[in-house]
Amino acid sequence: MAIDGRYVGRGESGPKGPCHPSILERLEPRVMLNGVTLITHGHNSDSEGWVSDMADAIADRVNGDVAGYTLLLHEGPGDKPNAYSLMPDGITQTYDRVDSGEAIIKIDWSSMTDGLAEFDTSTLDVGYYVADWLADRDFAEMPIHLIGHSRGASVNSAIAERLAEYGIWVD
Repeated sequence: MAIDGRYVGRGESGPKGPCHPSILERLEPRVMLNGVTLITHGHNSDSEGWVSDMADAIADRVNGDVAGYTLLLHEGPGDKPNAYSLMPDGITQTYDRVDSGEAIIKIDWSSMTDGLAEFDTSTLDVGYYVADWLADRDFAEMPIHLIGHSRGASVNSAIAERLAEYGIWVD
Protein backbone atom coordinates (compact mmCIF):
# COMPACT_ATOMS: atom_id res chain seq x y z
CA MET A 1 0.00 0.00 0.00
CA ALA A 2 1.35 3.44 -0.88
CA ILE A 3 1.20 6.20 1.71
CA ASP A 4 2.73 9.58 0.84
CA GLY A 5 4.87 8.00 -1.87
CA ARG A 6 6.22 5.26 0.42
CA TYR A 7 5.42 1.58 0.28
CA VAL A 8 4.08 0.12 3.51
CA GLY A 9 3.71 -3.65 3.72
CA ARG A 10 0.90 -5.41 5.56
CA GLY A 11 1.42 -5.10 9.31
CA GLU A 12 4.48 -2.90 8.88
CA SER A 13 5.09 0.79 9.03
CA GLY A 14 7.67 3.12 7.56
CA PRO A 15 9.46 3.25 4.23
CA LYS A 16 9.98 -0.04 2.42
CA GLY A 17 11.63 1.22 -0.75
CA PRO A 18 10.75 3.44 -3.67
CA CYS A 19 7.13 3.70 -4.68
CA HIS A 20 6.25 4.91 -8.15
CA PRO A 21 2.93 6.70 -8.34
CA SER A 22 0.42 4.90 -10.50
CA ILE A 23 -0.72 6.54 -13.66
CA LEU A 24 -4.50 6.69 -13.47
CA GLU A 25 -6.86 7.81 -16.15
CA ARG A 26 -9.83 9.74 -14.84
CA LEU A 27 -13.19 8.24 -15.86
CA GLU A 28 -16.04 10.34 -17.13
CA PRO A 29 -18.45 11.39 -14.38
CA ARG A 30 -21.40 9.03 -14.08
CA VAL A 31 -24.25 8.20 -11.82
CA MET A 32 -24.45 4.58 -10.73
CA LEU A 33 -27.16 2.69 -12.59
CA ASN A 34 -27.90 5.70 -14.79
CA GLY A 35 -29.48 4.65 -18.10
CA VAL A 36 -31.57 1.54 -18.53
CA THR A 37 -31.51 -1.20 -15.91
CA LEU A 38 -32.88 -4.63 -16.77
CA ILE A 39 -33.92 -6.80 -13.82
CA THR A 40 -34.42 -10.49 -14.59
CA HIS A 41 -35.98 -13.12 -12.32
CA GLY A 42 -34.94 -16.74 -12.17
CA HIS A 43 -36.66 -20.08 -12.54
CA ASN A 44 -40.20 -20.53 -11.20
CA SER A 45 -40.55 -16.82 -10.41
CA ASP A 46 -41.93 -13.65 -12.01
CA SER A 47 -41.47 -9.88 -12.05
CA GLU A 48 -43.18 -9.40 -8.68
CA GLY A 49 -41.48 -9.85 -5.31
CA TRP A 50 -37.77 -9.07 -5.23
CA VAL A 51 -37.76 -7.82 -8.85
CA SER A 52 -40.33 -5.13 -8.05
CA ASP A 53 -38.57 -4.35 -4.76
CA MET A 54 -35.27 -3.90 -6.62
CA ALA A 55 -36.93 -1.65 -9.20
CA ASP A 56 -38.45 0.44 -6.40
CA ALA A 57 -35.07 0.73 -4.64
CA ILE A 58 -33.43 1.98 -7.83
CA ALA A 59 -36.30 4.41 -8.43
CA ASP A 60 -35.96 5.73 -4.86
CA ARG A 61 -32.32 6.55 -5.59
CA VAL A 62 -33.47 9.18 -8.10
CA ASN A 63 -36.52 10.28 -6.10
CA GLY A 64 -38.90 8.25 -8.24
CA ASP A 65 -37.99 10.12 -11.41
CA VAL A 66 -37.69 7.00 -13.56
CA ALA A 67 -39.66 5.30 -16.27
CA GLY A 68 -40.63 1.79 -15.23
CA TYR A 69 -41.68 -0.99 -17.57
CA THR A 70 -42.42 -4.69 -17.53
CA LEU A 71 -41.32 -6.62 -20.59
CA LEU A 72 -43.60 -9.66 -20.60
CA LEU A 73 -42.30 -12.42 -22.88
CA HIS A 74 -44.65 -14.92 -24.48
CA GLU A 75 -43.64 -18.47 -25.28
CA GLY A 76 -43.94 -19.78 -28.80
CA PRO A 77 -43.16 -23.01 -30.60
CA GLY A 78 -40.05 -24.86 -29.50
CA ASP A 79 -40.18 -23.38 -26.00
CA LYS A 80 -38.74 -20.11 -27.30
CA PRO A 81 -40.02 -16.57 -26.80
CA ASN A 82 -41.75 -15.29 -29.90
CA ALA A 83 -43.73 -12.24 -28.77
CA TYR A 84 -43.70 -9.61 -26.05
CA SER A 85 -45.81 -6.99 -24.34
CA LEU A 86 -44.11 -3.85 -23.02
CA MET A 87 -46.20 -2.39 -20.25
CA PRO A 88 -45.26 0.98 -18.72
CA ASP A 89 -45.67 1.19 -14.95
CA GLY A 90 -47.07 4.71 -15.34
CA ILE A 91 -48.74 6.28 -18.36
CA THR A 92 -46.85 9.58 -18.10
CA GLN A 93 -43.56 8.17 -16.82
CA THR A 94 -41.85 7.13 -20.06
CA TYR A 95 -38.07 7.38 -20.39
CA ASP A 96 -38.30 10.31 -22.80
CA ARG A 97 -40.47 12.28 -20.34
CA VAL A 98 -38.56 11.88 -17.07
CA ASP A 99 -35.83 14.35 -16.16
CA SER A 100 -33.40 11.63 -15.12
CA GLY A 101 -33.69 9.77 -18.44
CA GLU A 102 -33.57 6.62 -16.33
CA ALA A 103 -35.54 3.52 -17.29
CA ILE A 104 -36.06 0.29 -15.37
CA ILE A 105 -37.29 -2.75 -17.27
CA LYS A 106 -38.47 -5.79 -15.33
CA ILE A 107 -38.14 -8.81 -17.60
CA ASP A 108 -40.94 -11.30 -16.99
CA TRP A 109 -40.36 -14.65 -18.68
CA SER A 110 -42.44 -16.54 -16.12
CA SER A 111 -44.62 -18.21 -18.77
CA MET A 112 -41.51 -20.22 -19.71
CA THR A 113 -40.34 -21.07 -16.18
CA ASP A 114 -43.38 -22.87 -14.77
CA GLY A 115 -42.88 -26.14 -12.98
CA LEU A 116 -39.91 -27.55 -11.12
CA ALA A 117 -39.31 -30.69 -13.16
CA GLU A 118 -39.98 -29.43 -16.68
CA PHE A 119 -37.69 -26.70 -17.92
CA ASP A 120 -37.28 -26.78 -21.68
CA THR A 121 -36.67 -23.09 -22.33
CA SER A 122 -33.07 -22.12 -22.91
CA THR A 123 -31.89 -19.01 -21.07
CA LEU A 124 -29.76 -18.36 -24.16
CA ASP A 125 -32.92 -18.13 -26.31
CA VAL A 126 -34.57 -15.78 -23.80
CA GLY A 127 -31.48 -13.58 -23.53
CA TYR A 128 -30.99 -13.37 -27.28
CA TYR A 129 -34.64 -12.47 -27.78
CA VAL A 130 -34.43 -9.65 -25.22
CA ALA A 131 -31.13 -8.38 -26.69
CA ASP A 132 -32.57 -8.36 -30.21
CA TRP A 133 -35.59 -6.47 -28.90
CA LEU A 134 -33.39 -4.01 -27.01
CA ALA A 135 -31.03 -3.41 -29.95
CA ASP A 136 -33.95 -2.18 -32.08
CA ARG A 137 -34.95 0.52 -29.59
CA ASP A 138 -33.65 3.78 -28.16
CA PHE A 139 -32.83 1.93 -24.93
CA ALA A 140 -29.74 0.50 -26.66
CA GLU A 141 -28.25 4.01 -26.86
CA MET A 142 -28.37 4.41 -23.08
CA PRO A 143 -25.93 2.89 -20.58
CA ILE A 144 -27.22 -0.65 -19.94
CA HIS A 145 -27.10 -2.37 -16.56
CA LEU A 146 -28.18 -5.94 -15.84
CA ILE A 147 -29.39 -7.38 -12.54
CA GLY A 148 -30.49 -11.00 -12.30
CA HIS A 149 -30.83 -13.91 -9.94
CA SER A 150 -30.32 -17.60 -10.61
CA ARG A 151 -31.35 -18.36 -14.19
CA GLY A 152 -32.04 -14.64 -14.57
CA ALA A 153 -28.28 -14.10 -14.33
CA SER A 154 -27.87 -16.64 -17.13
CA VAL A 155 -30.43 -14.75 -19.22
CA ASN A 156 -28.49 -11.55 -18.55
CA SER A 157 -25.22 -13.18 -19.65
CA ALA A 158 -26.88 -14.07 -22.95
CA ILE A 159 -28.20 -10.50 -23.28
CA ALA A 160 -24.69 -9.08 -22.76
CA GLU A 161 -23.18 -11.60 -25.21
CA ARG A 162 -25.70 -10.78 -27.93
CA LEU A 163 -25.45 -7.02 -27.41
CA ALA A 164 -21.66 -7.34 -27.75
CA GLU A 165 -22.24 -8.93 -31.17
CA TYR A 166 -24.10 -5.73 -32.11
CA GLY A 167 -21.27 -3.60 -30.72
CA ILE A 168 -23.42 -2.37 -27.81
CA TRP A 169 -21.61 -2.02 -24.48
CA VAL A 170 -23.09 -3.17 -21.19
CA ASP A 171 -21.85 -1.38 -18.04
